Amino acid sequence: MFYGKSILLIAFIFSSVLIYKICRVININSQKSRWGAYIYFTSAMSISVIGNVGQCDIFCICLTLLGLLAYIKNENKKFLFWFIVAAQFKQFAVFIFIPLLLLRDKNLLKIAGKIFLLGVVTLLCNLPIMLVSGAAKSRAGFTLGMAGKLLANKLPFFHGNVRVFLVMFGALCVYCWLHEYKDSQDRDSINHHIIFTAMLSFIVFFTSFSSYPYWFMHMIPYLAIMSVCNYIDSRKFLLFETLAIAALIFSNYCIYFWCYTPNNAINMLLHKLTGSPALINVEAIARQRTNIKSTKIIDFIVKLFKTHAIFNSIYFVCIWTCAWLALPRKTSNSNYINYSLRSYVMLRLLVNVLACSCPFILYFLAIIRS
Repeated sequence: MFYGKSILLIAFIFSSVLIYKICRVININSQKSRWGAYIYFTSAMSISVIGNVGQCDIFCICLTLLGLLAYIKNENKKFLFWFIVAAQFKQFAVFIFIPLLLLRDKNLLKIAGKIFLLGVVTLLCNLPIMLVSGAAKSRAGFTLGMAGKLLANKLPFFHGNVRVFLVMFGALCVYCWLHEYKDSQDRDSINHHIIFTAMLSFIVFFTSFSSYPYWFMHMIPYLAIMSVCNYIDSRKFLLFETLAIAALIFSNYCIYFWCYTPNNAINMLLHKLTGSPALINVEAIARQRTNIKSTKIIDFIVKLFKTHAIFNSIYFVCIWTCAWLALPRKTSNSNYINYSLRSYVMLRLLVNVLACSCPFILYFLAIIRS
């Protein structure tokens, strides 16, 4: 377990270094660039995904950030290369790759060619799996399941409906393609548009369908970079970013509460040090597979699950407020915002620690009560 997590931690540290480099390239001063890397490194979502869930999405994030760095430097071949490689780790890279292509290159044939190249490479990488019947069937089932999840949310329209994701992502692509840089536009403003587009791509992605908790980490690097950009109010941005991520974590606690029960700590370090409280078959209760009579624990679990809609609403409002605060506006030296972020970042860290500590607190409370 430690060996596996150490590899993820190395990639996590490397991604923090990339965020610092991106901040410096887009003309953010050294101090604020370090704060940007620190904001990413201390995000509650990053800590929970790397330290608790242990998913490998961090590798895709590193490759995507390398692609973004190349894009900002106008190194188009490197940009294409890194995003093609990133897409082989996680297809989420495609949903930032396409808007960035549309933002810079207005030739639809060239854009289609680059997307086609990515698709061909992906097909070749998946060819060994497709040649094995069992693996191919499993992969096909997974792909259909993911497509169904992505297109599940609908909006009523006349006698039918439209898919929320297609509407939102389509609108983003149209915005990127129609946007053109003016000759008088300074480089800082152009870089702001690039980071804003990357951030907005994942905000659209993670507010249009039901996703798994650890997927949201793909959005965190761009929130961190945007929080220290020169022409936005970082104090307000950090406030709503902190509220959005905290609400998201508490929503995950409500929906996936059985992941944080004492049952899952058996034979782990915390269990060996403190012992284990009385175990409860929470998953069976959650899925109504038992005929246990109503108890206070079951009533509490049912009420807890119902509150996730409140936290989801808070997340939705706060994350779109972040997008509004980061919206590219006419910039000049007069509205350049520069002040100390230390107190705001420390307060954010305290909130994040408290949010991530809830499972540990409940675990010790369960020991005391047992």
